[in-house]
Amino acid sequence: MATLRDKELPETEKMLATLNNMLEQGAEIPFSTSPGTPEHQLALHLRQELRDNPAGTFYERGRRMIDFIGAVMRNDFTVISDGAPRRIANVISVATRTGTIVAFSTLLRQMVGFALENNFRLLGATASLPPRLMAGVFSMLLGPGLNLAGGIRDEMNGTATNVSRASRISMGMISAGALVVMASHKPDYIFGTLMGSIGVQTLTYTLMRDLLQLFFPLHDNGGINVGGLVSCSLFYGVAQVALGVAMAEFAPHSGAGYAIDEAARIGKHMAAWASAAGAAAMVIQPNIIHDLLRSAFNALAEAFDELQRPTLMNWFSTSHDGLRPHNRTKAPRSGREKPPARREGVRIGLRRPRIGNGYWPTADQAAEQFLTTNAMRTSNFTAAVGVSLTAASVLGTTRLSHFDQMMVINHLVAAVLVVGYPPFVGAHVKQDAAPAPGHQ
Repeated sequence: MATLRDKELPETEKMLATLNNMLEQGAEIPFSTSPGTPEHQLALHLRQELRDNPAGTFYERGRRMIDFIGAVMRNDFTVISDGAPRRIANVISVATRTGTIVAFSTLLRQMVGFALENNFRLLGATASLPPRLMAGVFSMLLGPGLNLAGGIRDEMNGTATNVSRASRISMGMISAGALVVMASHKPDYIFGTLMGSIGVQTLTYTLMRDLLQLFFPLHDNGGINVGGLVSCSLFYGVAQVALGVAMAEFAPHSGAGYAIDEAARIGKHMAAWASAAGAAAMVIQPNIIHDLLRSAFNALAEAFDELQRPTLMNWFSTSHDGLRPHNRTKAPRSGREKPPARREGVRIGLRRPRIGNGYWPTADQAAEQFLTTNAMRTSNFTAAVGVSLTAASVLGTTRLSHFDQMMVINHLVAAVLVVGYPPFVGAHVKQDAAPAPGHQ
């Protein structure tokens, strides 16, 4: 059949057809969406918007629709009041902003790591070791350095709290612990051969992600509290284990790790390391399909975190939990108390992009992004990578199967990230109520 009957069309396509008909003919056209569905509710909202603001021409209705779409993307309270449309808007907002940014940053990460590793190998074993060591050490120290600078800035600005101080100290201890672990087992190999390219690969991801998120912030009504923090930390760890397995099983040929493993495999059949390195650099080619798969997997995991964090924070929210006050609202004149944010439901929306005259990020916003958000993200991720590389090197000498080694490494990565999750969030609890990390 060339076309589908209305009842066979997905609801999303029905909604798009309805919106198109309203754009061409006006608000009173019959709907093709099914009553009771979220898509039907959104169409009804748009009809009401056109009724409240009559538009006689195609151009005027188009402007009204653009304004309506913008309100949906912001998850505006006056536009989206029902549960299902609000949840759809949450997913759209997170997928549009976080999904796109994480996918792009991950793709760039994998490509940079692969290219850097190949260039190192073209230099040869002896010539490449000094730059490898410098790159590896730098990648491990950048996060702690930004963390220290951010702590000093908070104290000078008078915005530090006991929670933010404890969080920064905790993250510093995680970084120090990772350095000790890495230095305890073949430090030249871990810091140089492995971390020289994989560490820079990790920095590419964290720096690019936070640079882009500086220009495209989110907002939500989740807040921060202890119960939600513990829960979303554990869920994030579970997501990271699943992410590691998915990447290893479905997209193993990607990034610096792939180049290192393939070069080692080729080198087994050659006597001279330099010859093997040169051959590997010429023979091994990037696998763009696996790069894209890893980008998609990582985007799904991080989008899940952006959705589950405010949801769990909102669920566990109370009037005050010691971290940040919640739902402090004045009763309206009628004397009826305003329902708390948890009953209103989680709302995640896009803020106006910080692009254009009068909207560019301020110096304070940029400093907060890189000296708090990026400092925490880079410290935690590089620590997890460093520990996992050391564990992989140790496990390579055991009789464990490849799958068992992968599972041990994935759980170690998840454990480091779970331990670092509360400091990552807590570092944003400041006197001036800095936005939660998902917004940065």
